[in-house]
Amino acid sequence: MSPNESKKAKTTTDASEELSRAPVTVPNEILARIFSFAVDNLPSEPSMRTAAKIGLICKHWRMILYSTPSLWSRLSVEFTDIDDDTGLGDGIQKTTSTQALALCLALSHPMPIYFQLCVKDAKNDWDLRSWIKLDAFHETHIAKALYMLLGHSARWKQASFTSDSWVVELIFTLRHLRSPELESLTFLVFDDAQPYSWPEDLEQLESALTPRLRHLDINLHIPYLNPYWSSLKSLTIGFEGPDECHHILSQALQLEVLTITHIGFLPTKDTTGNLILPRVQQLNLTQCAACNLFDGLVVPSLTELGLVAFDENQEHSAHVRAGIEECERHVPISLAVKHVVGLLESSKVIVDKFTAAWYTPCGELLPVMALVQSTSVLSLSHLDMDTDLDFLEHCLVRCKPPLFPHLKELGLSFDITPPDVPALIASFGLIEEFVCARKAAGLRKLTLEQKDFSPESPEVAQDLSPSIYASSSLARTLCKMSEARDFEVQWTASPDIDIMHYAAAYTVPLF
Repeated sequence: MSPNESKKAKTTTDASEELSRAPVTVPNEILARIFSFAVDNLPSEPSMRTAAKIGLICKHWRMILYSTPSLWSRLSVEFTDIDDDTGLGDGIQKTTSTQALALCLALSHPMPIYFQLCVKDAKNDWDLRSWIKLDAFHETHIAKALYMLLGHSARWKQASFTSDSWVVELIFTLRHLRSPELESLTFLVFDDAQPYSWPEDLEQLESALTPRLRHLDINLHIPYLNPYWSSLKSLTIGFEGPDECHHILSQALQLEVLTITHIGFLPTKDTTGNLILPRVQQLNLTQCAACNLFDGLVVPSLTELGLVAFDENQEHSAHVRAGIEECERHVPISLAVKHVVGLLESSKVIVDKFTAAWYTPCGELLPVMALVQSTSVLSLSHLDMDTDLDFLEHCLVRCKPPLFPHLKELGLSFDITPPDVPALIASFGLIEEFVCARKAAGLRKLTLEQKDFSPESPEVAQDLSPSIYASSSLARTLCKMSEARDFEVQWTASPDIDIMHYAAAYTVPLF
């Protein structure tokens, strides 16, 4: 090596060593982004602890953490009872620190805030309100948390209240709401909620919701809630009857997502006439909503249709003057199907995603399924072991051509009781057969779900170890399928058991 080359090599080495010793500066934007992943569940205790540890690293990190309002603007405030199966009903177990909430609200200023407030008894078998009244500490903290959030209502961007109905009593001040940034508002009460009678003088009040509101999700009557229907993009709501449904939807022509949780059994007083919702791409109907849907609804842009059951953790109610109206559980399925068929025929659409979850045999929905043959994503819930498996075998495999020839994703959810467990296990061969057949025809994703399959009896539950499912021929076949990059499998069972995780870890016992 020549002297010049040796000198050049030494210079390069020295420069590399100097560069390696130089501090690495991460841009503030990237640091803030990293911090947002680390503290993503504020103001929970673990996230607050993580934030405190980040602040101790160095002055620069501390400065970024506490001078970036957006890091503190997404909040989940929760007061939930966690049942420990003792039967003692010892009150609320999970709470949000109001001190931590106050810190987050202060540090997020003046950025818009996104929050959800949830007050819930996990098992729904105790009177949550009476518990809280027995515990003044928690009652005070829930009210305090709510009022702290109301104190920042001018910054609300997304606001969600999910609770027993008594919490709604604390939100009377919403009639004075001034929230120019508000784009999404949710009010949902739980299944054990008691109807609340609003004072008569509230009937004429109107909220100060602005045209910025795009998403509204409610399942109770709020007399002074009168949004700009014409500005909404997404709406979840129930109606007193077909006339009210037609009246409100005729003002909401910009809707893209519509979920109707209830339409009451009131006679139609007016001639409603045809109504075209030109932008609706996703439509979800409960059974009573479909049963009482007015004739003449047209949704020419529809791509996703859901025949849904309202969330079991929420009240099935209507946006009506009387408060909470219970839906008649046994509505004529034939009339509901007839109205959905009429809607599809008049809309002349190509549906890409179809969901059926009406607690009714799939065979009764066959007229609807015949009109959504273009579906590539199919989800069937609340399946019955006695009737629906035969339907799946016939219509998805044996029938020539089979239903849904373009199917790419299939979701099956079974409601299992203890007597059903042997029948479910015995049906694995049938499920394996039609999954293999549909995979060969283009299926790329399978989701299996068993709800409440674990019985109450501990000795029986012990016999139903996940290894029984994990070692089955169905599980072994699905494991091999999932090894291919072009096929995805999810198989879960209550409570929160990932069967595929056990199947992947299963090893054949050797002699």
